[in-house]
Amino acid sequence: SSQIDNSHTKWTELASSVRGQPQAEGGNWLREAVVQRSVTPVEASVASGVAETEEKHLAKGDERAGEEDAEITPTRRCKAFLVDFDDTCSEKNTIPHLVEACVQATVKERVRNQTLQNTTPSELRRNLSAEVRSAIDDYTTQSAAAHESFFSKLQSKDFSSSSDADLRSMVSDALAEIDEFDRRMNQVVIDKRLLHSAGPLDIAVAASAVRLREGCADVIRRATAANLPTYVVSLNWSANYIREVLEGEGIPCEVVGDSGWLDWREEEWDDRGKMRVKIIANELEFGADGRSTGGMVKRAECAADKLVHFASILESSDEARKDDPMVYVGDSMGDIAAMLAAEYGIVIGDCPNLRRLLDQLGVSLQPLDSAPQAPRGDGYATKTLYKVDSWKQVGAFLFARDPAAARPAPPAV
Repeated sequence: SSQIDNSHTKWTELASSVRGQPQAEGGNWLREAVVQRSVTPVEASVASGVAETEEKHLAKGDERAGEEDAEITPTRRCKAFLVDFDDTCSEKNTIPHLVEACVQATVKERVRNQTLQNTTPSELRRNLSAEVRSAIDDYTTQSAAAHESFFSKLQSKDFSSSSDADLRSMVSDALAEIDEFDRRMNQVVIDKRLLHSAGPLDIAVAASAVRLREGCADVIRRATAANLPTYVVSLNWSANYIREVLEGEGIPCEVVGDSGWLDWREEEWDDRGKMRVKIIANELEFGADGRSTGGMVKRAECAADKLVHFASILESSDEARKDDPMVYVGDSMGDIAAMLAAEYGIVIGDCPNLRRLLDQLGVSLQPLDSAPQAPRGDGYATKTLYKVDSWKQVGAFLFARDPAAARPAPPAV
């Protein structure tokens, strides 16, 4: 819709200032952000730190890319490399950072507009934080109940002798209840307007607090340098939040929108000729002022949505890669359908509900280093997924050597 397109256009203008790209020739980007974008001096100070950190990461990415270009040797061809984000790429769930950014932004907005309504900024912040905690507690309670109901119904089903076609159908039907729960909870977030008032700077600051699992950024950088089509498919509430995190690690990205490739640069390749990571996730809805309205552009809310995106990527893959396998890395029940649809479904982490589901489905979980060089079918056909303890193992699977091995050891002190 035009509203979504206008929101992305506004985001483009503001984000370019935040990332140090001046709007006016010869102008100082930070001064432009303060004077023309109504950014406060405090925000500008934070932005300066974010930009400096990002520039260091980008420089580090350039340096690593130079080291790695001649050393990247994929051990197997892949049609596409898909990864989840929260708890898969990141060390922990990143949603709390995003929600806190919205809380802080709401307080700043009301102070700016003088609409505190007989309360102090500190009191407002406490009240909003309490509302968020209450919503999270409600979600946790309802989630536990929904999953217990799910597993209780699953116990009555026999998956042991099912064909791969039957298993696909049974998994899809079984997950429908959890999918509906996930959609319902997203609507609660929208109705409570928990994602209100955040602008590009707020999201950039939130992204700067996110920590990725060790080795994750290295593997993704190497995948893009090897021109391996790479996608982040996430149920996160902001694709641009994910983009800020990854670009802060020197990884070129583009955001996939409802009307196609809604990347602001409208290019699949960066200026070094490296393939961009395509991010498929929900997005905050932005108003004409470039601030989030509390609404959400829904692109990936549940496991079924991830499977739809998986199928779309599979269908649109390069003809030259048509016989190559799909690789999907995930950590939770939201990834199970896509992981089983891939020839190499890789589980990272130790999600109890996922392990419980795999046991009930009769799906074997084998070490990734035992995976055959040529796949014998997807996870449904083989009833097999592969497990890793770290991203270094994923790197060793995709490339001739693990991502850390390509870099020289630091000099002895």
